Amino acid sequence: MTGRTETATVLSAAKLRSLREKGWTAAAIWGGAHVLIGLLLHVSGQLGCNGNWADFWQIPGGGFLTGGALSDLWYMHAQPPLYTLYLALLFRIFPAHETIFVLSNVLMAGVSVALLAMILRWLQLPTILRRILLAVVLLHPALYVFAHYELYAVPTVFLATTAAAGLVRGVTVRELTPFVFALVTFALLILTRSAYQLPLLLLPPLLAVRLLSRPQQRRLFAVTAATLLLVGAWYVKNQWQYGFFGTSSWYGMNLYKVVLAGGSVPEDFPARETHGCVTVHPPFSPPHVYADCGYNSRSSIPMIDRDDQHNVNIPAVSAAYASAAFSAISARPGRHVAHAFSGMQHWFYPSSVPLIWGPEKHHDFRQYERRYYGLLGGRYLARIIGVRSDLMWTYAAGTILLLLAVARVLVRLVRGSATAVERAALGLAALVAYNLVVSSLGEFGENNRFKFDVELLLLAGIAWTLTGIVQSLRNSFGRNVFA
Repeated sequence: MTGRTETATVLSAAKLRSLREKGWTAAAIWGGAHVLIGLLLHVSGQLGCNGNWADFWQIPGGGFLTGGALSDLWYMHAQPPLYTLYLALLFRIFPAHETIFVLSNVLMAGVSVALLAMILRWLQLPTILRRILLAVVLLHPALYVFAHYELYAVPTVFLATTAAAGLVRGVTVRELTPFVFALVTFALLILTRSAYQLPLLLLPPLLAVRLLSRPQQRRLFAVTAATLLLVGAWYVKNQWQYGFFGTSSWYGMNLYKVVLAGGSVPEDFPARETHGCVTVHPPFSPPHVYADCGYNSRSSIPMIDRDDQHNVNIPAVSAAYASAAFSAISARPGRHVAHAFSGMQHWFYPSSVPLIWGPEKHHDFRQYERRYYGLLGGRYLARIIGVRSDLMWTYAAGTILLLLAVARVLVRLVRGSATAVERAALGLAALVAYNLVVSSLGEFGENNRFKFDVELLLLAGIAWTLTGIVQSLRNSFGRNVFA
């Protein structure tokens, strides 16, 4: 028994040493620290969940989460099904579902922080820079605020960061399994959050080109094709039931929001007469207001027969808004570009301010939030030189530098000279750029909330870019800044 115990002890010590050398122990400490802070903020009452689930259009009302038939999810068109299914199971399994919801979000955020630590390590960033960035993330108020937010913010961050970790790991070790892991996670992300669509499934095989052996590449392409078919089945379902190919019927209303850019229908609106019956109402109006326009169908399915954005008439109403929006864009393309650019500016605003100002935020935490964003975003420095804006200037400048850096990587990739780390950074930048473009073109007003999905990846990309700049300076001047 003594010999076996000693052998087990030696093996355990060797395993722990291996994990420590690979960085997982440090990553777990960073993630655990986030979980601990999140729990303390919740228990102390600094943050809370207001429990107003019915206030969110994305969540079906009428008591569906607690007692509606889960088979009704088959008729869901407003959102992809997984987050609603997750909430419904949470509500039905746990009596204290609100507490479990917050705890699960805090845990997912902690895992995301740990995965970020590993991504930074795989990107071969200097130790001091990794620690500074992780400390910045550990103090980031949005991760704690959104853990108490009823929508899918934290689960989306968790899935996006997990998928990115798979991409970065797959590229840096040239193995098939991490790419498959990223592919599966992307599939879950697409079926959770409507901002993410099928083209994301092409990212793993594209990054894997010339990295994997031919047999491994063929397997990855086969898994990609199967995943496209499985996720695409939900698109086909919506096409068959409601006449649109996608995961959310709200695409037309969202696009029309960008066309209006927070205003009313302009007098010179080119499709005013053609689409006037719908466009006299703001997008996302209660379905009953469209009844006079002929959108008055009823359904025997409770989920889609209520006067909310899950109503059976919404797909047709949204299609009418889409038609009106395309007419306006084709007639006044410059105006739409200006509105999209304005939405892009909103993307660089703080993620969680002023999104939630209800009683779930303690006054002290609000003050901390303002100061944090003022320092991290460079707003205090901007005010010294006379510029007053909520824009996070450090994020804007960092994103521009990141995109310029990956443009250079793309050139090197075409020439076949890109390194594995550069490919990995390209994968991160692709996710950030996708989020920026999609939110700018299809959303107006909450673009900063969209950015939160990839904010950890954006920070990692900016850190990689700064490391490259410092490396170039070191090569030019012959000294190691990080020595």
